[in-house]
Amino acid sequence: MVALMREGFSLSACGASALSDFEFGTDTAARLAGRVGAALAALPEQARMVLELSFGMGEERLSHAQIAAELGISPDEVASVSQGALRDLYRLV
Repeated sequence: MVALMREGFSLSACGASALSDFEFGTDTAARLAGRVGAALAALPEQARMVLELSFGMGEERLSHAQIAAELGISPDEVASVSQGALRDLYRLV
């Protein structure tokens, strides 16, 4: 969340009611998880892979250097793709 705020995103864009529903309702958390899953699926393959590997979805978290080696790109490109993917994910959710 801090990284998103550094990028200029704010919780107010989500709306206070959305935040309070997320904090108190498991049904809402499940809906949000579904929306995040759908948003991830809508990302370009490389962006989705970078996020999945960065956040350890389904396995352990990898560093940018490890992701770069696995995908055959530079660590700087991993960082750039990750930032863009998080921005896109935020917009889609």
